[in-house]
Amino acid sequence: MNAQIVDEFDLAIAYQTSLQRVGVLASTLAFAVSVAWASASILSLLLFDLATRLTDKIILPAVIGCCSLPQLFVLWTAAISASIFSIQYFWDDQIQLSCKGILLPKIFGILMHGRNERPWEDVARLSLGNRSGMPLDRQLLTILFRTGGRTCIDLSRLPVDDIEKLLLSLEVWARAAERDPLLCSLQSGLHDLKRGLGLVSYTQLWEEEMNRRFGSTAFVPLQPGMTLQSGKLRVLRQLAFGGLSAIYLAHFDRTEEVVLKESVVLDGASTELLHKAQEMFAREAQLLIKLNHPQIARVRDYFVEGGRHYLLLDYLPGEDLRKIVKLNGPQPERKVLEWGLEIASVLRYLHSQNPSVLHRDISPDNIVLCRGKLTLIDFGAANQLLTTATGTLVGKQSYISPEQFQGYATAASDIYSLGCTLHYLLTGADPEPLSVSHPRAHRQGISNELDSLVAACTDFDESKRIQTAEELQFCIERLLGVGACNANRAVSSLTWQVT
Repeated sequence: MNAQIVDEFDLAIAYQTSLQRVGVLASTLAFAVSVAWASASILSLLLFDLATRLTDKIILPAVIGCCSLPQLFVLWTAAISASIFSIQYFWDDQIQLSCKGILLPKIFGILMHGRNERPWEDVARLSLGNRSGMPLDRQLLTILFRTGGRTCIDLSRLPVDDIEKLLLSLEVWARAAERDPLLCSLQSGLHDLKRGLGLVSYTQLWEEEMNRRFGSTAFVPLQPGMTLQSGKLRVLRQLAFGGLSAIYLAHFDRTEEVVLKESVVLDGASTELLHKAQEMFAREAQLLIKLNHPQIARVRDYFVEGGRHYLLLDYLPGEDLRKIVKLNGPQPERKVLEWGLEIASVLRYLHSQNPSVLHRDISPDNIVLCRGKLTLIDFGAANQLLTTATGTLVGKQSYISPEQFQGYATAASDIYSLGCTLHYLLTGADPEPLSVSHPRAHRQGISNELDSLVAACTDFDESKRIQTAEELQFCIERLLGVGACNANRAVSSLTWQVT
C-alpha cells in the first residue's frame, strides 16, 4: 500500500487499549520530566555563569559533571524527542478503513511485523474469539494476514454501532477472506443489541447457530471447499443463509467468481406438490436465463444435484443498499429518488416481458451498487419454489405485499416492495410489515410529496396502489423535475398526489 491511501479512508473507528492509555500517561509524564530537567539545567547554567562573572571565578555546576554543554544539549533533545514520539505512538487510537485497505493504530504493528497498514487482499481469515461463556462485549475479533502477522480487536472496547460498522466494512471489502460462521450470527444479532435486548454469550451463539443449521429443518448448508457439477463449481464461502436456502460465493472452473443460490425441499412436501414446484422452478429459471439487462444480475444456469435446486448467477462486486445505509445512515431525498427511478426502470423491463417476470424479492439486500449503477440480484424463483412445496412463506416480511403474503404476486407486488425499500433508504429502518409506509413519520425533513409517493406504492389495497413501473417512473421524474412532458400523461390521476 502506498502512503496516499491514508488520505482516502472512508471510515474511522476510535479504539484504545489499556496499554495505549498507560503508554500515553507514561509518555506524557516522561515528557514533562524531560522538559523540567532541561529547563532546570539551563537555569542552573545561567545562574552559575552569572556567579562566575560576579566573582571572577570559574564555577561549574554539578549537573554537568563530566559532560560538555553540547553533550548535555544532545541528551535533552533526545529525551524530549523520545517522549514526543512515544506520545504520538500511543496516542494513535483510530482504526481506519477504506475500499483499499485497513490501517490499525501503531501499537498493533508489534504483532503485524511492523506493518499496521494492509490491503484487503492480504486479509486471510476473520474469526471470533473463543472466550466460552463470556458475553459479546468480551469477545476478540482476530484478523490473520496472508503475508504474516495477525491482530486482535477487543469488541468490548467498541460501542455496538462501531462493531456493526467494522463488521460491515470487513464483509464488503475483505471478500476473499475466510470467515468464521459465527461472524454472520453476531452481525445478525447486533440489531437486537441496539434495541437493548441484552448481550449474547459465545456459547449461546454456537447453540443458536447449530440449532438453526441442524435442528428443525435438517438443512445442512454446503461448506467451503465442497464441489458441485463434477468439480466445476467450488464453494468459497457463504454469503447468506436462512431457513431452507443459502447463497454462496463460488469458483467456476477454478478462475471465475460466481454466486450460487441453493434451495432444498425436504420430505414433508407431498409428491404432487414437490413435482409441481420443481416444474415451476425450471420454467422460471429458463425465463430468467433469457433476461438481458445491464442492471440485472445475469442468471447463467440452473441445475438439480443431490436433491437440491441451484441457480448460478454472475457475481457483482459492490455493496448492497442495506450495507450502504448501515455504514452511512439514511440517504438524501434526491439520491433516493434517483435510485428509485433506476429500479423502476428495471422493473418496467421485467414486467414487459412475455410472460411478465416478477422479481418477488425487492429489498435493500437484493439491490447492489456496482460501478455507480444499481443492479437487481437474487430473484425470488427459489423462494417461490419453497413456498409452493412446503406451504411456508419465504421472504423478508417487512417488504412483502399483502397479496404476496396470501400466496399470489402481481406487478403491483414488486411496486409495494420497492416502496418499502424507499422507506428504508430514507429512514434507515425497516417498515412495519403489511402496512402503508410513511417515512416522514420516522424522519423529519422528508417532503410531503415523497412521503405520499411511498404511501401510494405501499397502499394495503392493491387496486389503489401505483399499478405499473411506468407510472412510478413518471411520478419520480416529476419529483426530480425531469420528464415533465411525460409526467403529465399519467401523474395527474394518481392517488399519491392527494395528501
